[in-house]
Amino acid sequence: MEGRRLEARDAYRRALDLYPEFAAASCNLGRILRDLGDPASAVDACRHALALRPDLSEAAQTLGAALLDLGQYNEAITVFQSALVNNPENLDLLCNLATALLRADRIEEAQENYNKILNNNPNEYLSWFNLGTLYQRQNKLDNAESAYLQSIHHFPEFYLAIYNLATIYQGQGRIDEAISLYRNLTETAPHMADAHYNLGILYHDRGHLDEAADAYKAAARCHPAHIDALTNFGTVLQTQRRHEEAVAVYREALSQAPEAMEVRVNLGAALTDLGQFEEASQVLGEATRRAPVPEAYWNLALLQLSKGDFLSGWEGYEWRWKTKDYEGDRRTVNQPQWSGEAGGGRTILLYAEQGLGDTIQFCRYIPYVIKRGWQIILEVQSPLFELMKSFANVTVIRQGENEPSYDMHCSLMSLPRAFKTTIETIPSQVPYLRAPSDRVSQARARLGEGVKVGMVWAGNPAHRNDRERSILLENLFSLLNVPKIKFFSLQKEIRPIDKDAFAHLPIIDLSPYLKNFSETAAFIESLDLIISVDTSVAHLAGALGRPTWVLLPSVPDWRWLLEREDSPWYPTMRLFRQKNRENWGDVVARLVSELSFFRVC
Repeated sequence: MEGRRLEARDAYRRALDLYPEFAAASCNLGRILRDLGDPASAVDACRHALALRPDLSEAAQTLGAALLDLGQYNEAITVFQSALVNNPENLDLLCNLATALLRADRIEEAQENYNKILNNNPNEYLSWFNLGTLYQRQNKLDNAESAYLQSIHHFPEFYLAIYNLATIYQGQGRIDEAISLYRNLTETAPHMADAHYNLGILYHDRGHLDEAADAYKAAARCHPAHIDALTNFGTVLQTQRRHEEAVAVYREALSQAPEAMEVRVNLGAALTDLGQFEEASQVLGEATRRAPVPEAYWNLALLQLSKGDFLSGWEGYEWRWKTKDYEGDRRTVNQPQWSGEAGGGRTILLYAEQGLGDTIQFCRYIPYVIKRGWQIILEVQSPLFELMKSFANVTVIRQGENEPSYDMHCSLMSLPRAFKTTIETIPSQVPYLRAPSDRVSQARARLGEGVKVGMVWAGNPAHRNDRERSILLENLFSLLNVPKIKFFSLQKEIRPIDKDAFAHLPIIDLSPYLKNFSETAAFIESLDLIISVDTSVAHLAGALGRPTWVLLPSVPDWRWLLEREDSPWYPTMRLFRQKNRENWGDVVARLVSELSFFRVC
């Protein structure tokens, strides 16, 4: 087709060489030149034609369209308006004028022209569509919806109108209607990448991960450089624990857009999930060198901490406050953050952040802050309030209460940085928390005699890594049948998925007595051994100095380091790590073997 256009272009040029005043030839040459992607030359040809024949509307239309291509909107408006003087009913000229006015942001004039067109030609679907885009830009969404519906009524396959209407429904939260329209588009206009992408977003938001993955994949197939689609596709795959596939998707995205920092950060996270720590560090390190992306520094810090590079890790850990996940949680205070200086009797606010286990783990620093001359106000989550009052000479308040005045502040999670903690200098003396003695007496009486083991097999389901760290109760059947052991559940709530197994396994439910962490601590102090997945109860048992066995996934949280069977944070703790991802069988087998020989010290 292009070859024939080139022949036509050359033919019109030869004609004009012979007959320079051949207006129609000059007009047709302009049309051909515009079709060939040369709007500037098309403008010259059409101006020549109009100079010969000012009434030649076809030349005016092509000239105006070429000026629009060049972004010269006001000049295009002038051309269309001049042509309409001699052809006031020319529908094409009216439509082009309205389009030019719209692109020039002359909204009221554009609207007036579209209405004029539609009064005389109510079936003109393109004008209804353009009127809809005009209303949508003005955020007059009801009017836009009506216009798009009219456009679709007159041309049911007009996919641009369907798409714009779907975006309105999506923005208004009319999700079922939006999904219906996007699905229609993916069938009738399967080349439309953004229809697939937006459908993926809606499915993703509803937790329909398989459908979301298919939609994102289709969007990337239509438009291989659709980085948002590839990024979201990888995110869904990670959520589904399809980490190898996620890595492949992120690599493809980076081949298309090497500067896409979110993709680079996600690739680092996916490699981490696969246990490929060295490559993950390289990827995230490269991201930090390319741009100051908080998530890159944060994820790199977690890897550094996992590998025991504490001094670098604590510095990078401070980037959490600038990440999307944490920036809204940072306290607004006028006082400076503490960095380890002496107090001289001044007052410092130490406060909890993140989870209950984090508070339990890092409150160990409180006596060391006191030694540096500080009066402490300690703000903690309500379930920990009573337990934390075991610290002497500390004012404990609940999150949300009005705090007394203070001179400096520090999050509990920033205390290791302030103390320049290394593995060798971790404050590891236990116990550093105590349960109230009267509660302990009550707990011991309730538990009775024999070898008593407390169990926690599931953590907070809202935790990012909960699917990796929690275990089905039915998978512990062989452990719970070790003879001469009395098992007690320290689970605050039994998950629906575990209730049937719980009813049939030899485990005693303590949940009616676990109203706060002081009561949980009292039972832990009265038990001979705690076996737990990575939860706040595991931290509490470690902080109380009780024998504790922790079941860890193959890629654990940073605080458990890598490969070690002990924890420098908790001297009475043993770590039982998965050898293969998502396979707890070998861990449970080792627990059964060890528990068979367990003796109360």
